[in-house]
Amino acid sequence: MNNSNIFNDLDGVNLSFDEYTLKIKTKEYEEEVLLSKISGIGIYEDKKSFEKGSKNSKVQGRNGKISGISLIVIGLFVITLDVQLAQTLKIVEGSVFLLIGIILLVSNLIYKHEIPSLDSYIRISISGVEKNIKFNKTENSLKELENFLKSLKSKI
Repeated sequence: MNNSNIFNDLDGVNLSFDEYTLKIKTKEYEEEVLLSKISGIGIYEDKKSFEKGSKNSKVQGRNGKISGISLIVIGLFVITLDVQLAQTLKIVEGSVFLLIGIILLVSNLIYKHEIPSLDSYIRISISGVEKNIKFNKTENSLKELENFLKSLKSKI
């Protein structure tokens, strides 16, 4: 079997084909498909999930910063107002707001929100039904996959 007839990635996705069949093997399942049943094959990147995750990550970061700054402002306001009125109990409450705000702001700056990864799939259309096989996209695996797909497309 020619090297361009085989694709293996780091996560256990193995694809190979011969004269008549495409063999698909992942950690979850194994399958053989007649080449004559394949109507299309290519690479698909799930941009919608990536954009949604990216947007959620930004919102979480922004909300934490706004909350921290708000508590700091409230704490400072309570402290300055109560210093003028000479109420020591209220100064303690203002200090608590201030301290919580600083902790929230600092923790938000230190904690890096998880940035989503762009998932890549090998999309195979078999008799009109699409099958997505997630693979580990690295520079080497992408080149190997491109060679594999070129060879496979020439057989289909």
